[in-house]
Amino acid sequence: MGKSRYTLRVDEDDLEDWNQAVEDSDSEYTSLRHLIELSVTRELSDNYVLRDDIEGLEVGVGSSVESGIEELRNEVAELREDIESLEVTQSHDPEQVADLAAVLHSMIPVVKRENLNDWLKTSIRNTPQISPEEVVQSYGRVQDIVDYMDESGSVIRKAIGKLEYDMDDVHTGMDADGARRVYKVVDELPDDG
Repeated sequence: MGKSRYTLRVDEDDLEDWNQAVEDSDSEYTSLRHLIELSVTRELSDNYVLRDDIEGLEVGVGSSVESGIEELRNEVAELREDIESLEVTQSHDPEQVADLAAVLHSMIPVVKRENLNDWLKTSIRNTPQISPEEVVQSYGRVQDIVDYMDESGSVIRKAIGKLEYDMDDVHTGMDADGARRVYKVVDELPDDG
């Protein structure tokens, strides 16, 4: 289908307004012709909004969503305050942390470097029932250590951080279940005999 030419006569004032709209459009309209074609297309498809209709219009996401967002903001603010107060009050005895780090170093699993990725990918959700101590020694999940030890989670995490900082062979990583594990990485496993 070929193109046809159509001549349009407009008042000088209207033409000035249209040209001004093209200039002010921030690239919505590339030319006067583009403005006219787009306007006709929008009119025929009933796909347009009058500027007067949207000026002063507040777009809301719904009161329930807005209240949910506000509630989340309040919770985040409260959590920040809690964390700041915990940081101030959670100073642990360095000797206690060092002693616990030594105990943990002897308990955490030893993983051969070449098997590390497979070990971390292994889910422990469907493993046979074993004692809490064996769970800690086999899997090194931080939460299992917290549950097993008679210490607060914060002091255990501080001891794990100390181990990780002080010992080149101690590392932490996320496993397939999304749990943080602590472990020693070695090139060769020690002989059991």
